[in-house]
Amino acid sequence: MTQKTDNNEPLTIDVATEAVEAEIGVTVELWKKERKAASDKLEKGRRLKRTPFEAIEEKGYLDPKTMYDEYQRIQNRESRLSASEREVICGIVETAMRTVFARKIDEARKAGEVKPGIQKKKRTKKATPKAKK
Repeated sequence: MTQKTDNNEPLTIDVATEAVEAEIGVTVELWKKERKAASDKLEKGRRLKRTPFEAIEEKGYLDPKTMYDEYQRIQNRESRLSASEREVICGIVETAMRTVFARKIDEARKAGEVKPGIQKKKRTKKATPKAKK
């Protein structure tokens, strides 16, 4: 879906790195709270199953700036993380980017820079086949 401005030009939105990093921080904090709540519900002496998040946390990649930098290394195929760790980082960063981008689109709509809804092309009349005699 392409967003267009009122004068029918494509809309370009700059998504700031700081906004994405802030959204990554929100996601990481939410995960930590959920993980703590889940571990508090377990019986004494039991542990939660280990996930790629723990490995990322141990390696120090849960910091938003570090995670965003590692995402760029993943995109350049320079990362040394395992596939599951790369998948988690990509999922978090790409979700944060989509969230920030959606917020920017909503702000542009409210400011009147973008027409609401999907832009549709005008239909042209199709030529009807000639009947055989």
